[in-house]
Amino acid sequence: MKKQTIGKQRGGKGKRRPLRSEALVKKAREVLLEWASLSPETHPINLTRLANKLKVSRQALYDNDLDEEIDRYKKLQHQNFSDTQSTPERKSKDQQIADLKEQVTRVQQKQDGWIEKWVTVEYNARMLGIDPDQIFAALPSPQRGGSGMRTRRR
Repeated sequence: MKKQTIGKQRGGKGKRRPLRSEALVKKAREVLLEWASLSPETHPINLTRLANKLKVSRQALYDNDLDEEIDRYKKLQHQNFSDTQSTPERKSKDQQIADLKEQVTRVQQKQDGWIEKWVTVEYNARMLGIDPDQIFAALPSPQRGGSGMRTRRR
């Protein structure tokens, strides 16, 4: 049987007890070792994140002298991910300008396509004797109140 079920049978709440002393230190080291192999940009190692992950207070980590362990694993993580590995290579200013000009051209082409479609709709409406302003006018708001029918009972 699970511990939670046994705890409930004895009349308790059946919750698991939070990590304490040796189990806390062991679990904290496992998590820190896992995080040390991940990028410091996505998984920064600090006391608050570790406390949240383990679902304990920061004071519990301090009481078990894990603040020194955290600093050690933080240094290890930074050694694993030097600055050259974590930052992507930047483009030159001229290349950035050329990319932005290309992006502006693509957006203008899309806009021209939409304008062409609107002009076609207006032209077809006029050919059929419909006022285009009526097509583009806002719809009236729906009448929602006072129908007297309810779908849910309270």
